Amino acid sequence: MKNIKKLLVALIVPIGLVSTGFLATSCKDDLTEEDILNLGTEADELAKTKAVEALNAAGQMVSFQIKIVDTKGKPVDGLNVSMVAASEGGVADDQALVTDASGAVFFDRVAIGGNTVSISGENIVDALVSLDFGPIRQGIHYQMINGEVVPTPVTESAVLTVLGSGTSTATVKGIATIETDLTNDTKEVPQDITIAANLKGELVQATSVDNMQYILTSESIGSATVDNATGAYTIAVPAGVAFDLVVPEVQANQRVAINGLDDKDLAQPEYRDILTSFGYNDQADEIPTVPGARILFDAPKGAGEGFSLALSEVGRSLPGISFSASTPQLAGLSFVAQFLDYGSGYVASPKVTITDPTGSDAYARAELTINSITAATLTAAGTGYDADEFYDFDFEIDYLDEDDGSVQTFTDYGFGDNMISVTTDENGEFTQAAFDEALVTAIGNFFTNPITITNYDIVEMRIIQNDNAGADAVYTVTAADSKISEIQIIEGGSEYTNPTFTIPGAELAVHGFGTRWEYTVDNSNVTTPYTVLPQSIEFQYEEVTVGGGSEAALNESMDGFRIDDSGNVQFKDVLVTEKTTSFYAEATPKVIIKEPKNIAASRYINASSINKDGQITSIDEESDHLMDFVENDGRGYDDVFGASIRPAIEGAPGSGAAVEVVDGTFLASGEYTWGGNLDITNQGSGYLQNLNVQGATSDFSVSGSIFNITLEEGATRIVNISYGTGDKHENVH
Repeated sequence: MKNIKKLLVALIVPIGLVSTGFLATSCKDDLTEEDILNLGTEADELAKTKAVEALNAAGQMVSFQIKIVDTKGKPVDGLNVSMVAASEGGVADDQALVTDASGAVFFDRVAIGGNTVSISGENIVDALVSLDFGPIRQGIHYQMINGEVVPTPVTESAVLTVLGSGTSTATVKGIATIETDLTNDTKEVPQDITIAANLKGELVQATSVDNMQYILTSESIGSATVDNATGAYTIAVPAGVAFDLVVPEVQANQRVAINGLDDKDLAQPEYRDILTSFGYNDQADEIPTVPGARILFDAPKGAGEGFSLALSEVGRSLPGISFSASTPQLAGLSFVAQFLDYGSGYVASPKVTITDPTGSDAYARAELTINSITAATLTAAGTGYDADEFYDFDFEIDYLDEDDGSVQTFTDYGFGDNMISVTTDENGEFTQAAFDEALVTAIGNFFTNPITITNYDIVEMRIIQNDNAGADAVYTVTAADSKISEIQIIEGGSEYTNPTFTIPGAELAVHGFGTRWEYTVDNSNVTTPYTVLPQSIEFQYEEVTVGGGSEAALNESMDGFRIDDSGNVQFKDVLVTEKTTSFYAEATPKVIIKEPKNIAASRYINASSINKDGQITSIDEESDHLMDFVENDGRGYDDVFGASIRPAIEGAPGSGAAVEVVDGTFLASGEYTWGGNLDITNQGSGYLQNLNVQGATSDFSVSGSIFNITLEEGATRIVNISYGTGDKHENVH
């Protein structure tokens, strides 16, 4: 220990400087919770862990002092003692030493973790000591100083007793069995296992190591291999020396019948080989109950596939509505339009032209708002008026008759009465100059007060004076501050599918125009004739809305359809060849056919429905053993169907049971529906209530204690070992 200071200095490991090369060999032992306290960051924690592992792999945290004595307590020198670390525990323990005169060896570099010490020599029974120094602990095996891992080596010790080669013996023997096949009633034998005597209790003294095992390794004493055929074993053990019997844990595949895995049913029961643990610490888990019989129903024919609907657009009349908004406007059903430009300077209604790929005969009128009349031309000076007098003029229009297209005159326009006063000249006549002068100061309707002229397709606007007995004076309006106020659809026409509006000087945009859709049955792609109508027909389409297309769907009732003798889907009414949607859509709707599902009928045979004689006594609507079973009367049958009873798994026993489907009816569609009743016409025989014959679980057990046994010379102890049914590694049911 005089060089301990130098050793400590040399083995200080700065956390930040741990290199990958230094950590090429690592220890798998888990650090305890104390080992990861007080770490500043994840990086520091990782670096610390790596540093601790590296120091342990180099054997810098523990040394081991062993003293070996005989049964009289005298040191034994000249024995070969070697120490080997567990796999990947580091190379520090690969050391071989010889006991000195005091019977001692000192292993100065030991990796914490699993280790084995072998002892051999003349005139002794060779032994193998397994030990574990426990977890690496901060504050015991190392300290943190200024962020660095500093090892603080600990010396562990033990005094081991060796037996002389002439040691008297006793015997332990017995039979080992295991349940690796739950489908039979025969116990199996664990394969390739060794039963040993652990002599730690009496041959290990004064040790600082808690977890130790002392096994004799001579062929004739201390352990025995279980016979793979019979399960028998016989161990010679030291007489008068206390020992524990070491029975190893076994992992083996176990044959078992199962209904399902991980809470999910299989399509049908199966035999599986499931990895299972057997041993003192393994509690046996449940064994599935798998009834030995199952009932199968005939599958219905293909229910049908390939039917659809053929769609064609149905033209429509334009709705009798008006458009006036500068934002998208829903005007009438499924019709959205917007004024992008109202135009200006109109002195007559502009012609509205409606074009469409299929539609015709619609008529729309552009109605005007007159903000002010800005010019009019004298077209009749008039006669019979007094000279130099003011006369009030009225407003009149010529317009197109919407019925026959003839030009009509409307003179009684109330908003235009006395709209402007114009003075005659010295000859009692009206002049252009007089009107222009009056126009400058004109106020009221058509000048300072905008007037909207509705319900007229204007051909010409005039300002007229007709209060005298002579010829009327007339000014024809030639310029105006005006715009379109709205478009009125007067005649809807027919067969419109995509209308556009053309208006001189203005722009009306159609954002959406929906139509109805005619549909006919389409069986051209039927690949499987129908025995059952589709579950549903759904139209998916976009509604025409102000905000754009809006997804919508509508289910068509299947009540209006039937299946003909060829397995095609037709309208139920033989006189109907087409139908029309109740909704409007701009784009072709999508037709979604939810095809019919053929569902085979299902029932279950529970274990309780099989009697002890292996006969089928009933058929069940519920399962006591499956997770997801659902009874079903079937769908898609076009005739009476059959059912059969068979062993649940091919090769399982049982035969002869028979069953008949009864009480079904035929629907108008030709589908056969079952009422759910069955007659068992033969109960059969030989079916198992549970394919897992070893239906009862059994834990690990031994015939008598296996701990702290002491036998006299020549004595025999019988210890039979039953590994039981074990703990399966998979969740089966």
